[in-house]
Amino acid sequence: MMKFVRKKSRSLQWLTLLLGLAICYFIFQALILRIISKDSKKQLELMNQRKAELDFEVPRGIRLEDKELYRPKSNRGFQCFVDGKTVPWASVNDDYCDCTKDGSDEPGTSACSNGRFYCQGSGNPTVKGLEISPCGNVCKDLFEHKYISAQQRLGMRLKKKYVEAGKGHRDGIYGKEGEFYRLSKECFQYNTAKSNYLVCPYRYVREDNGEFYYNMGRRTVVQGNKKDGTNIVVMVNGDSRHCPEGVQRKTQVEFLCGLNDHVMNIHEESECVYTLRFSTPAAC
Repeated sequence: MMKFVRKKSRSLQWLTLLLGLAICYFIFQALILRIISKDSKKQLELMNQRKAELDFEVPRGIRLEDKELYRPKSNRGFQCFVDGKTVPWASVNDDYCDCTKDGSDEPGTSACSNGRFYCQGSGNPTVKGLEISPCGNVCKDLFEHKYISAQQRLGMRLKKKYVEAGKGHRDGIYGKEGEFYRLSKECFQYNTAKSNYLVCPYRYVREDNGEFYYNMGRRTVVQGNKKDGTNIVVMVNGDSRHCPEGVQRKTQVEFLCGLNDHVMNIHEESECVYTLRFSTPAAC
C-alpha cells in the first residue's frame, strides 16, 4: 500500500512539473510574440516614416530655410509654430486655417488672415529703385480657369441670403444682384494699436486715433471690380484736416470672398487715401 501511495505521489509530482513547464513554455511564447509584434509595429512605423520622408514635397508658399519644419518626421502630424497644436499632415495647405495664432499650416493659401506667403526666388529684382517681388501672378490664371476653393464654394452658398436681401437693388452700387445691400445696413469695428475704426459700408468710415477723429469717406460714388474679379467701391467726401492742399479723405473698399463679414485690414496708400479690405460671403 505504501509503495502505491509513493508511486502515485511521484506521478503527481511529475504531472505538476510537466504542467509548470507547459505554463512556462506558453508564457515564453506569449512574450516572444509580444516582442515580435512590437518590433513589427516599430518597423512598420519606421517604414511609413521613411516613405513619408521620401515622398516629401515642399509645400507651396514657404521659405526654403523653413523646409525642414514641414518635413513629415512622425505620424503625430504637423505642429503649429506658436501654440504647438498638432494637426494631420494632410491639413497643411488644405485651405482651412487650423493654426489660427500664426497661420503656419496654410503657407500657400489665404485661409489664415495672419498667414504669410513666401516666393521661391534668388532675389528681388530692382526696377527704378523699387524692389519687385519674384512671385509670378498666378491668381489671374486660377480665376480664368474657374478655380473655386472650398471656402469659395461654401461662401457661394452663404451668398444666397445676401442676394435675397438685395432684391430691388440690382445693377447699382450694391452689385449686379444687389448682394452688397445687406452690408449697407450694418457697421463693423476694426481696431489697431494706433487707431479704432468704425466701418459702415456705403455710408461712412471713421477713424479715432485718440487725438483726432476723422471721417475717411461718407458717400459712395464708384462701384466696379478689379481685373482679378475683386469688387470695389470708393467712398469720398471725407475730412480734409491734416491732408495736403485740403484734399478730402477717401477710402477704396475691396470686397473679398470670406465666410463671415469683417474688416480684414485698412492701409493708407498715400496721404489721406486709404484701401480697406473687407471679407464677406457677398463677394463669393
